[in-house]
Amino acid sequence: MTLSVAVALAVGMKVEGGGVDLAGLYGLGALVNAAAVLWAAGVALRLRTMQAGPIMQTPVFLLLFFAPVYVPLKLLQGWIHAVATGNPITQLLEANRSLLAGQPAHVGVAYLVAAGLILTAVLLHSDGGDFVLLVVVVGGMVLLVRNLDDRRGGRPPLPAPPPVARPHGNRPPLRSASWWPKTIR
Repeated sequence: MTLSVAVALAVGMKVEGGGVDLAGLYGLGALVNAAAVLWAAGVALRLRTMQAGPIMQTPVFLLLFFAPVYVPLKLLQGWIHAVATGNPITQLLEANRSLLAGQPAHVGVAYLVAAGLILTAVLLHSDGGDFVLLVVVVGGMVLLVRNLDDRRGGRPPLPAPPPVARPHGNRPPLRSASWWPKTIR
């Protein structure tokens, strides 16, 4: 048990999931951690310079920035919902939330995404120049996530905007000349 989990439990974090759910949560975390280590080690070994730090951090930051880290996916609206739906990290976060709640949902998809991230990190830094295979793997992950989202009904429709209240019915209001100086009227 890590220090952060011990502190969270000490201050009253509620974990509804059982032992199997928590084991799945830690297993998923270990796979994502392995993907992050492979990514960072690959960048460091390929570039061999201290200036590689931002190159390691930027893709991870962007993936987390466009994922529903603090808010569940169903509460997002607009363009951020569309971007977060295609983001593979979203599946990991949603699976983690469901495991903590004791109601596992789409955990298999999250494990596939974690395996895809590991494969992406390995292929990206291989010497064979497997860029085409990398594009196929990442594109397949995005299509898989979108296909599963469509199969379960897709995202809920956005609410209709409220009707515009016009005092004159459907015709636009007449322009008032009250702003015009009195000397010219």
